[in-house]
Amino acid sequence: MSTRMVILVGSVAFCILAKVFEVLAKRWVRNRSPQPGPLVPPEAAAKRALCLTAMIARGQMETIVGMARVVAGVNLAGPRQSSARGGADPEIFNQWMRDQDLWDSLSPKERKLMAADCGKWSPRDAINASWRLEAAGVIAWSVGLLPDLPAWDVKFDEKSLPKAIGFQVPIAFTLGRLLPRPEEEIRRTRDIAERWLWRARTTQLMKEKPNTPLPPGMTFGKIIRLAAEKCGEEGLFEPIRGDFPAFGKGYHDLDDDEWSTMRSIATERLYALNWLCGCCANWDKVQCGT
Repeated sequence: MSTRMVILVGSVAFCILAKVFEVLAKRWVRNRSPQPGPLVPPEAAAKRALCLTAMIARGQMETIVGMARVVAGVNLAGPRQSSARGGADPEIFNQWMRDQDLWDSLSPKERKLMAADCGKWSPRDAINASWRLEAAGVIAWSVGLLPDLPAWDVKFDEKSLPKAIGFQVPIAFTLGRLLPRPEEEIRRTRDIAERWLWRARTTQLMKEKPNTPLPPGMTFGKIIRLAAEKCGEEGLFEPIRGDFPAFGKGYHDLDDDEWSTMRSIATERLYALNWLCGCCANWDKVQCGT
């Protein structure tokens, strides 16, 4: 994605900037945000959330095994090292998925990871799986398994979410509780997620390429203020010092760790919402253009 596209697509999506901004967007943008299609059926969405809970659990196991390997200084990978791993055995997750006819609902990349021996995941694989909590949560919310979405600066609870979705219990427990939210509400939440990821990427652009050319009379600060004001007018939040609110302060005051958390939350939720809204049927290839 080009540096100009980050700003220009965001401006078009928000419908808040001057006409010249829209003209420039049409000239420069080549890879626009993914276009929505039909909404994913509730049962398929619920199965995807269950698959994600399994990935999250496996990732947690891999993290523990990796830490134990470092401490013990031994190879804890492979099926013959179960006792050395304290009994950690990912097959309990895989067997549950097969018993509930969920194995085929895994994406190709997920299936490969879930089939790997314990201890074979890379640290990045485990980190990526941990952040799938946000994707699983927003999908669970969309089908009525959760009453509310946490604020955009609050992560889903890793202890209560799997239970709420129905991890490691008969799938009938999950499918029997589905109360899908209105399509308009889901698509509206997708648009909101785009705004939060746009804000995160704008900070990144400001840090990495502060001299990015902008239309006459425009600055990063002015663009952000216009976007925040528009969100405020729509009742999405109350801007803080002309910016999106996060952790009780303006977005521009976030430290690097706080910004990284905000970016990850927005990315994972938008990823799931793009999939839910039919932007891409292949889970492994969903895009989050903003």
